Amino acid sequence: LDCRVTRQSPCRAAVETERGETKMRHTLLLALVCCASLAGGAEVQTLSPETLKETVFLDRQPWVVVCLSGSKSDPVHDVVGKATAAAGFPSDVRVGVLNCRAKLPSGKTAIVRLKLDDNIEPLIFVVAGGEVTQVTPNGLNKHPPKATAKQPRELFPSSKAHARSLAAFVAFATEVRVAKITSDKELSACLAKSCALFLTAQDVSSSQQTLIDKLGAKFRHTRFAVLNLGRYEFSLESKLPAQPTRQEPRLLLLRQLEAVEAEEKKEEKKRAKGKAAQQLGARAYRGDWSAGGMEGFMTEALGSETDVVRLKQPPSVRWRSAKKTEPTVTPSKGAKAKAGAKDAAAEAALRERVRRQAMDTEGNAGMFVEEEEDEDAEDDVEELQIDEDEDEGAEASQRDEL
Repeated sequence: LDCRVTRQSPCRAAVETERGETKMRHTLLLALVCCASLAGGAEVQTLSPETLKETVFLDRQPWVVVCLSGSKSDPVHDVVGKATAAAGFPSDVRVGVLNCRAKLPSGKTAIVRLKLDDNIEPLIFVVAGGEVTQVTPNGLNKHPPKATAKQPRELFPSSKAHARSLAAFVAFATEVRVAKITSDKELSACLAKSCALFLTAQDVSSSQQTLIDKLGAKFRHTRFAVLNLGRYEFSLESKLPAQPTRQEPRLLLLRQLEAVEAEEKKEEKKRAKGKAAQQLGARAYRGDWSAGGMEGFMTEALGSETDVVRLKQPPSVRWRSAKKTEPTVTPSKGAKAKAGAKDAAAEAALRERVRRQAMDTEGNAGMFVEEEEDEDAEDDVEELQIDEDEDEGAEASQRDEL
């Protein structure tokens, strides 16, 4: 349906009955309620400043919010309606209209509270996971739709081309982003909110990345990150119930908890209206690598502090240093032949030395034997001399006797 308040619009009768009793902005809201869908079939909800936080910012699904303008009779711009019908517009994105100049419960307007640039007309912003991104001309130029044969990029864009650009911008702003942790700074950025940290043994595969993206789309208020333990050391990896493998990474949920303090300190902070001290807690997923199991774990772990371990200090990440080992060189065939020749020569030299030592030992033994034989010969000569003397004495006595 065309949401303009015209004679052809079915909302005409309702508008006519209220025109004399209310102001124009109430008439526009009534017309929007009657025309509750855009040209592409996307439902449009009227947002209240009082319930904006619960309706939009705490919702799991992303939102495109169009600020009402009092100068025009059309609550929703034509380009927004055409963008929701474009092929690139995400199917899970909701559309709503809001009086951005009305005061929120905090006493500030949405323009001031969300720091929107009200010099841009129409004023449109995207909310995904509680984070706000305003649609600006520069943003539309940075993320243009992909040109195809049927829809080439136009030099002078028409309203349809602008609608495709808006659809591409919304798709980029609501895209699930999974960070790759390489430093303590990136880890601290993830810990600013609840952080679902996937610990892997190597780079994630395409199927694993698809599963992580699906979880990220269901838990947009939680930041998702991947840490490769094959390259980086994690201070809590030794505390895990099991180490990650190539087939099954490990999921560790890190979230902020209210610090355990004495009742006196809590009462002092309540009187001073100060923020409660926060402490980091961790809980590991112990089930199988499946979407249903991890989704149930995330729902339970985010809603309850059961089985959550309080950490004394934030975890840290550093590059995993490789062990220093001497490089192994594979010898070539020529080198192997040379080494074999050297070993053979050394073995031959060793045998020659052993042989010579044996010969020297035998020669020394022979010398000692000859000396002993000479001594025995001398003894025999002495014995002969003694016998000769005795014979001479006997002859002399015989001569004397004669």
